[in-house]
Amino acid sequence: MACAQLVGRAGQDCGNGLSYLDGNTRIRGSAPGARAWNLAVGDHEERVRQATDVLSRSGMILRGCEKELRRSASWYRTVNRRQARALDAAHAVPGPGRPVTRAAPVGPADFLDVRDASGQLKPAREHGWLRAQAYAPSLVTGRIGGDWLTYLRCAEAWNSLGDLCAAMATNLRHGNEVLGGSWQGNAADTAWTYVERTADRIDAVGRSFHALREQYVSVTEVATRFAAPGEADAARPCGRPAGAGGQGDLLHEVSAALAGTGPALAALCDDLRRFPVLGGDEPRTAEPG
Repeated sequence: MACAQLVGRAGQDCGNGLSYLDGNTRIRGSAPGARAWNLAVGDHEERVRQATDVLSRSGMILRGCEKELRRSASWYRTVNRRQARALDAAHAVPGPGRPVTRAAPVGPADFLDVRDASGQLKPAREHGWLRAQAYAPSLVTGRIGGDWLTYLRCAEAWNSLGDLCAAMATNLRHGNEVLGGSWQGNAADTAWTYVERTADRIDAVGRSFHALREQYVSVTEVATRFAAPGEADAARPCGRPAGAGGQGDLLHEVSAALAGTGPALAALCDDLRRFPVLGGDEPRTAEPG
């Protein structure tokens, strides 16, 4: 039951992530004539839609898993050893006949969270290198259009959401390792594999969110360079490469900077839609494909 509670807390973390996403990724809509900004806004709206999808689906998977673990724990308390063995024998061994290799628990052997997942959802910080220019309308709004400071704040929101998912995956794997030390057999292997693959998906979501953070920073750097060429490069954060000089084609450069993360996030959306959701009437554990 304690493992079910840990999985349930991860489901609640997904809900907190959805609330954070809604409250920290809102930006102004399109602006007449600001083609690069309008392109960035359209891409942003699609990424928010995809993020809502993957977090909602992840929460559904985790809630179903929690429900199934609670049901299984209650069922095992009502049967004798012979009945439990009969149920275990009915489960196919996960994978093509390979044994499940379980990692030994690292740290406390309990089902408490090892990381504060929802605590990773922090307010977006100010970026000094853009802030001064964003407050000069003639440099940003007047020249290329768009609220690029708010767009950049969204980068930090994506970073926090990536940290949330990484912490959730860490907690799930910890709970799975502890559970693996006390529950053996085919049913246990199937359950262990399901939770492990769930953690893998959530980890992948987190990596996509972190990639979005880098993408948003890159897009904003392009826009800022075109808005105030010399000052943008001088104010660039330490360690970031300088952009190409000259005005060039802003729309083309923004389009190039936006490429990359969309297909990966779309693939995750499709994968999570195919991922089995537990919670039926019979005590069972489904193996994801």
